[in-house]
Amino acid sequence: MELITPKPTKEERAKMTRDELLRTVWLLDEVIESFRWIPVSERLPDESDYYCVTTEDTETDDRIEQTIWFAHKDDYDIEESEWRELADYEKVIAWRKSDPYSPGN
Repeated sequence: MELITPKPTKEERAKMTRDELLRTVWLLDEVIESFRWIPVSERLPDESDYYCVTTEDTETDDRIEQTIWFAHKDDYDIEESEWRELADYEKVIAWRKSDPYSPGN
């Protein structure tokens, strides 16, 4: 995420209105949410895309992080949304949006 506005000084932050402070908190909340691991028991992604996931090996209980494709039912002729590219013994237990590296970030 690139900031267009320079970071305010302590003095400028002290003069912020209540609405400006609330907007800042809401923006921060969105940023934090974008980095949070979301358990699949809580919800699945809203769209098809690659996601960073934690998978559990159902045979050994080992967990690894990997990036795999999520196929949302609205984008495919399928009855239920599903994770693709998994081995039979792998189960996705949590996910988050995967943003690839970009120079300057």
